[in-house]
Amino acid sequence: MWFLVLGLVLVLVIAGCNLTSSGGGGGDVVVASKDFTEQDILGELLAQQIEATTKLKVERKPRLGGSYVCHNAIVAGKIDAYIEYTGTAYAAILKEKSISTAREVFDKLKAAYAQQFKLEVMPPLGFENNYAISIRSEDEKNIMFKRFRMLLSILLNGELVLVMNLWNVQMVSQG
Repeated sequence: MWFLVLGLVLVLVIAGCNLTSSGGGGGDVVVASKDFTEQDILGELLAQQIEATTKLKVERKPRLGGSYVCHNAIVAGKIDAYIEYTGTAYAAILKEKSISTAREVFDKLKAAYAQQFKLEVMPPLGFENNYAISIRSEDEKNIMFKRFRMLLSILLNGELVLVMNLWNVQMVSQG
């Protein structure tokens, strides 16, 4: 269940009532992104979509910072939009515990952002940010991989949180 809350669906957060009075820059709308490559791309796609479908000029603020920095900037009216992960907003910003479905996370997030921050959480962008593991076929026979696959199947049943680095694997009870 925890994996549903860790950001599988993206949402767009927009300061609903105030698109032209932000940021002090040269645009009608200020679009920010968080400080990593995927967000660079998503922020630029959002900016280009706004420019292509409206007469608004977009000021870009790439790599503004992490979730807290972007969240505080939008609440303060310094930016108008950024793309956030539902699970990150739900767990890190709202400090809520995991719940069972992505839809439930989205619905609660949307209601909480409207009530607490006067922000609108827009519908999901239509893709998820899941994780995958790629290995060489000959490595699949390795005993460590077999153990890892067994742990992963337990993890996906919601029974454990898996903490992993290059040198060891630990199981940590979620409960």
